[in-house]
Amino acid sequence: MHFTYPTVPMTDEQLKALPEFGFDSPFKVASLLLLSLCAWSQDREACYQMIDTLKGPQKMSPMDRQFVRDRMMGKGDYLARAYFEGATPDNNYTPNEPYSIDVEENAYTYNDPGYARVQVNTTGADSPRYITLRQKGEEWFVWEFAGILPDIRKPKAEDPWA
Repeated sequence: MHFTYPTVPMTDEQLKALPEFGFDSPFKVASLLLLSLCAWSQDREACYQMIDTLKGPQKMSPMDRQFVRDRMMGKGDYLARAYFEGATPDNNYTPNEPYSIDVEENAYTYNDPGYARVQVNTTGADSPRYITLRQKGEEWFVWEFAGILPDIRKPKAEDPWA
């Protein structure tokens, strides 16, 4: 599914104010997670608050926060942006505006009842990355997203071999 956002929210209030905000689709929630991670380099606490909103009833633990911090450290300016259309290592992962992202289904997306494992692509890696969402009633929430935080190709500005 294709999602387009006019801006990147920098607070939980801005995230909730987006017309696209909602928990009715695992694909939508996954796209909102990637959008939320873009705020990490500006305000970590605001980023964590947005993730907590998307996680629903189970908030981030201190260990979850540490994991995100460890993965984003040194690449927080580009790691989340790398999943958006137009972002490439050659342009230092500068996405097109408005911000667009594709969240895809595959043969295994709904393998486990109550869960959805969606995939996102980045030009920074050779294979898709995954986000797992959990259903509660009719709503979907972020369950596991470590798969989108591994290292990717360095942006050209940071690559001494470019």
